[in-house]
Amino acid sequence: MTVYKEFQAPASISDYVHCIWMFEQSAPGMPDAIVPDGRPELIIHLGKPYLEVATGLSQPVVLFAGQLTKPLEIRAAGDACVWGVRFRPDGAGHFLGHSLDQTADQRIDLTLCGNQPLRQLPDKLKELADPAAKLEFIVRCVASMIEGNQPDPIVRGIVDQIMSNQVIKYPQNIHIRQVQRRFKRETGVSIRTLKSIRRFRSVFDRLQSEANETWVQRALEVGYFDQPQLARDFKRFLGCSARNWVENTSGLGKALGSTRG
Repeated sequence: MTVYKEFQAPASISDYVHCIWMFEQSAPGMPDAIVPDGRPELIIHLGKPYLEVATGLSQPVVLFAGQLTKPLEIRAAGDACVWGVRFRPDGAGHFLGHSLDQTADQRIDLTLCGNQPLRQLPDKLKELADPAAKLEFIVRCVASMIEGNQPDPIVRGIVDQIMSNQVIKYPQNIHIRQVQRRFKRETGVSIRTLKSIRRFRSVFDRLQSEANETWVQRALEVGYFDQPQLARDFKRFLGCSARNWVENTSGLGKALGSTRG
């Protein structure tokens, strides 16, 4: 049995956070391939932490997951209860307190950092039986760490255009190389990479509105030239084919891949 729920980010953190989510799974499952959506995340394990298939190691109890640009397979090692904060693509740097340009494809153990509230998050959340109280506590913790910051307006403008599938309009008064450096510092990836992730993710988003479409139809609608181009991105981002992902992915991987990005 699995349960996945999303909660809208309140106004106090909405400039930085896309949503907050929780997932529960009552038994170990098959390996899950995680679909990238262009957004880094704070992950809090209240149950048994997931195993990363490539290394066989358990994830940290509290971790920061940078942008995904290559395959990540995880597997539930027991009863799972996960809370996640899904940041906006350029929203996590202020939470971490430093640049994101070295965080892509990294899972950073936040229990090793000097931030006491972060280290205590799992124990504090376990003390709260009510999911609404858990949500409120997470919001307060995140808000306390981003208070007083402001998004980079240049980067935010480009991010918003990419995530809404618009043609990018670059600012005229700043050299493109400076824009690219600022973008990677705030998001962890290049402009080109985030565009590729967003296009790939858009194929999965269409599952919600056009469930009867073939993968090829979805691909063409979101900007792919043909099926082989989509197949290359499946290999690049998930390490498998579309058919294999549908047949073999369940649990958290399916929940995150089937919710709208």
